[in-house]
Amino acid sequence: MIPVSLSIKGIYSYQNEMQTIDFSRLTSAGIFGIFGKVGSGKSSILEAIMFALYGEIVRMNLKDNRAYNILNLRSNDFLIDFVFKNNEGNQYRFTVNGKRNKNKYETVKFSRNAYKLEQNEWVPVPTESAEEIIGLNYDNFRRTIIIPQGKFQDFLQLKDSERTRMMKELFRLHRYDLSAKVSVLEKENENKLSDIQGQLKQLDEVSEDKIKDLSIELDTVSKEFNLLKEKQKVLAKQNEEQNKIKEFFEEIKKLEIDFEYLKQEKSKIEQIENQVKQYNYCVRNFKPVFEIQKRIEDEINELSGKTTSLKKTNEQLKNNILQYQNQIKQLQAAFENRENLKIKAEELQKSAEIKNLNKQTAALENR
Repeated sequence: MIPVSLSIKGIYSYQNEMQTIDFSRLTSAGIFGIFGKVGSGKSSILEAIMFALYGEIVRMNLKDNRAYNILNLRSNDFLIDFVFKNNEGNQYRFTVNGKRNKNKYETVKFSRNAYKLEQNEWVPVPTESAEEIIGLNYDNFRRTIIIPQGKFQDFLQLKDSERTRMMKELFRLHRYDLSAKVSVLEKENENKLSDIQGQLKQLDEVSEDKIKDLSIELDTVSKEFNLLKEKQKVLAKQNEEQNKIKEFFEEIKKLEIDFEYLKQEKSKIEQIENQVKQYNYCVRNFKPVFEIQKRIEDEINELSGKTTSLKKTNEQLKNNILQYQNQIKQLQAAFENRENLKIKAEELQKSAEIKNLNKQTAALENR
């Protein structure tokens, strides 16, 4: 499988805005890596691909709450759009759309769709065809493509038959597994060779009676051979059923081990579920209160800023008033001294008139 593009929105740490990853530039280099801090969304990319292909996830894969667990708690809907090419070069597209129920916060409904690109058009295909398209079932995809943290040891501890079957499926080795066919052909050739050698030894004693006896014996042997062949088919079918039963018991044993592990982890899971429920309860019941509190705090901060500005303006006005009061005192003193100034002005005017008369008198005396 070669990824082409992935668009995600509203899952895990990808809250609202649509994020699109173009793998064409990355895959052209032959190898690439996804790096980031813990919680930055690396595993979310891989789980989005898995959820689109198989409708399954690794973390908290509960059938009833699977979509709720993948949806971001602050988002009301989510979208996954994954485009890829299979080993034959055909292009496919798997999409998942989910939406939260307005009345029931915990209820999230989703729908999966799959398409194949034919003549520049997306033609719908069954969503269950991912295993056939990619050549991997969900368990092997999870074990090889997406190995959860701390689970690589489980992959190493697989039984020989399970590991062999998975490797054949991964690398398409079934067409090279010729041992069974070779052994059958070898056995048939040995049987034919022994029959021919036995027949050659008896050629010296050939007669019509011998030929008749051999014909009768051949018919008998043929009938016995057919009976043995039918019996072989029955035994082969029984063997196949027993192998299935064996695999079934091995799967039961594995499930029992997983069950014991989950029993040990039950308290932790219940604790996490309680924390999640408490968080959701607080979000539903106290979020409006926190929003009102934040709005009031913002208003208080705004009013505090206005109060500080008004205080500065008040201080400035007080300084201006003091300056105006000083100016008024000066003007008042000058106003109170206006009578003296008037007398001085009159005296100066009289002095000027006297000087003028003296000039006129001097002019007349000269005449």
